[in-house]
Formats: sequence, structure tokens, C-alpha cells
Amino acid sequence: MLRRACHLAAALVSLFPALLGAQDESPTYGQMNDAFGIPLWSGDNLWTQSAAETAGRLNWPLESKTSQDSSYRSYPARSLQVLGSHPYSLVLYGKGDGTIAEVSMVFANLGDSTDLAKDPAMLEDLNTQRDFVEQVQRIVGQEIRDMDKKFTDLIGPFRSVVFGQDDNVHRWDWNGQSILLIHPDEKYLILRIVPTEQLDSHRAHVLESSDLRKQLAARVEHRANGDVILKDIPMVDQGPKGYCVPATWERDLRYLGIPADMYALAMAASSQAGGGTSLSSMIAGVQDYVRNNDCELETETGPIDIHNIADKINRGLPIMWSIDVDPALNDALTMRSAARQGVTDWDAYKASLAPFRKAAQKIVLNPMNGHMCMIIGYNLDTRELAISDSWGPEFAERWITAEEAQAISQGKFYMVTW
Repeated sequence: MLRRACHLAAALVSLFPALLGAQDESPTYGQMNDAFGIPLWSGDNLWTQSAAETAGRLNWPLESKTSQDSSYRSYPARSLQVLGSHPYSLVLYGKGDGTIAEVSMVFANLGDSTDLAKDPAMLEDLNTQRDFVEQVQRIVGQEIRDMDKKFTDLIGPFRSVVFGQDDNVHRWDWNGQSILLIHPDEKYLILRIVPTEQLDSHRAHVLESSDLRKQLAARVEHRANGDVILKDIPMVDQGPKGYCVPATWERDLRYLGIPADMYALAMAASSQAGGGTSLSSMIAGVQDYVRNNDCELETETGPIDIHNIADKINRGLPIMWSIDVDPALNDALTMRSAARQGVTDWDAYKASLAPFRKAAQKIVLNPMNGHMCMIIGYNLDTRELAISDSWGPEFAERWITAEEAQAISQGKFYMVTW
């Protein structure tokens, strides 16, 4: 009897480590996929996975690919659920070597959740706007609680940390991957997955100034026709919300090797229900962000000066430019730029621009058509500027005369320097 009891006690003791291990056992990547509801992981380490293969498995379309990075962005249908909630934007960022750099997911937020309002046009009314904000905050709050429970059950309790300008960010670490729930004032919810090592270094990896100068200089392309153009600028499609300002800033920051997410920038600068992006809030946010990455934000005001612009382009620096869009001119630029690719007689081409220069004097702008694009090149002989809009690859390079540029310019120019 005593021997049998000893054997039973020994068996129970032998089970204790297994039982304790089951409580502390790290989840498998299969369990992580089940929790997310999408096959994000193909193994335990996201950072060794191919960005292209992962995006293909997820059906997230390629948005941009340069020698330095790539992005795959999806604006999913309402039926898609991730972590039990509907995401409005899903982005996977890749590194130059083809592996994954970061994942970003945007859930309920003031800018995209206007479908919750019975009549989105009523959001102009302050009382309706207050009710709408409270409704979105309730939804964000519930999503946070649901996701907290999922990750706590899988990984353990979260830590509250500061991430960038946001405090009280919920953080979980798993196999060198940090999951962050960012929810300032519960006005929006963004989930980011970033390398733990990068997060703990408190800043993104930025090249030394001398190395960055060499890299940017190598991206300045001089063409036989006199065009000087910047290569390797990521394309970001601003999508259905018209986020031209944050999309343009994401492109510039990523071009400089600073990780950035259009939606995160837009949410931080969104000042009203419906998603209006405040340029002043955006500039303030970007200024703090670039300083944390050992860079500076320069602002210039005044008329178009093609020689000053040439100096910036020659240094490899794109220029963020505020304009008022003239629809007729915008369409004309698209057609002219397409025809420009086949030009062989550049003297005749330069002469053909004279009517457009003269017509620029008659352009009447609508201040409601404010827009931000990039200046990415110039041609001193034809007196043209190359601009790039965040509307997709077909708008990556278009050409405008200096006179037309002056006619639509708001006179504000921004550059990230160091």
C-alpha cells in the first residue's frame, strides 16, 4: 500500500513540470495565425520570412518596390476580420534583402468609421460629431479589450510602454517580435508588429550621415536630355481617404531609411471626424519624429526657384510641395508627360511648351483643391520640374513647366535633412 502511494506521488510529481510548462509555454506560430485569423506566419520568426511570399499568401497587393524596401498594402473588404475586428488598412513592409521589416494594421478610427454615421454629411454638426466620436471610442475600447484578452491568453499580460509620441501602448513580446496596440484617447487603434531589438534600441536604424549622403548621391540620375531625377523613391497609394499629405511624408521618410506608415501619420494628424488631415499637426508630428532619428525638417516659403530646387535635387533630397490642384492642368500634365517619353527632338519639344507657359497666367485656383506632392527632378534647359503624386505608379513621374508650377504653388516647401 505504501509502495503504491509512493509510486502515485512520484507520478504526480513527474507531471508537475509538464503542467507548469503548459501554463508558461510560448504559443506556436500556428496558434498566432489562428488568433489573428490570417496566415501571417510560416514559422516562428516573422523577420526571416520573405515579404513577397507572405504578402502573396495573404493576398496583399504589391504597392512599391525599390532597392531599399518594399510595401504590400490592402484595403480589405468589410467581411474580412483580423483578431475578431475589421481592419481598414493592412500593410507589410519589406527590407532590401526581401525579408519582412514590419507589419501595420489599422482598425476603428475617426477617419474611416464614417459608415457608422446614419448620414456622414451630418458630421459637420458639432453635436453629431461629438456623438460620433463617442461611438468610435466605444468601439475602439471594445476592440482593445478583446485583443488584450486574446494576446494575454496566448502570451501573457501586456506591458504599458511609450512608443514614439504615444504613451500607454500595450506591448507583448514573442520570439523577437513585439506586438503593439496603439490607441491614443481611444480615437483610433493601430496594431504594429516590429522587431523587439529595434524597439528596445528606442529608434529605427538610420545610416550614418556620410553613408546616407553617398547613398542619396547614387540615386541622382542624369539623363542625356538634361533631366535630373531622383530614383528609388517608394510609391504609396494614398487610397480611398485622400491622404495625400501623410502618403507623401511616408514616401520621403522611407526613402531616407526611416520607417513610416501613412495611416499612423494620418491618425496622429487627424483633427476631425471624417478624417481631415491637419497640415500643421502633420508638420509638428513629423518634426518630432525625424528629430528622434537624427534628422531635421526644413521649411522654405516663396516663389518657385528652379535653381534652388536643383540644388536640393542634386543632393538627393525630394521636396514636399503644397499646391492647389487645377483639374484641367492635372489631366494635361498626365497626357504631356506620357508623350514626353517618346520625344527625340528636344529643341522642338522646348518650343512646344511656350503656349502652356502663357496659359499658366490664366489659371484660376480653387483653395478647396489643396494637395501635397513631391518635387523629384528638374530640367534647366526646358525649365521644367518633375513631380510625383501618391496616386499609384502611373503618377510616379510627371513634368510641369516652372510657370505652371508657380501658378498652382502655395509657396510652401518641406525637406527632411540631417
